[in-house]
Amino acid sequence: MLDEFSIPLHLVDRHVTRMKIVSPSNLAVDFGSKTLKPHESIPMLRREVLDSFLRSRAESNGARLIPALVTHLEVPSSTDQPYVVHHVINNAKRTLAVDVVVGADGANSRIAKAINAGNYSCAIAFQERIK
Repeated sequence: MLDEFSIPLHLVDRHVTRMKIVSPSNLAVDFGSKTLKPHESIPMLRREVLDSFLRSRAESNGARLIPALVTHLEVPSSTDQPYVVHHVINNAKRTLAVDVVVGADGANSRIAKAINAGNYSCAIAFQERIK
């Protein structure tokens, strides 16, 4: 996974070779001993470290980062029109016309809803607890 997304190894906090995932209904699944090859591991990264790296990489590749709360996205009706992003910065409502929108706004994404990306019945998250 790290190679596929060009994630540097120094961002990894630890490499896990086995883990047990327990659902809220107390169903458990073991990963590692039968699902990983001997040289493989599951890289664990802190979300804030990964997010910061991805933002920096996007910016260095030409993205303009705007710290704001997206309130609505107008999807263009044709390919020659822009998306219009409605957002709030410091309690001021603003709009921005753009060619591309990257929806990185979390599990309850307003961007995903605006483009009808579909519904999902669950979200996947991992929390590491070391005993």
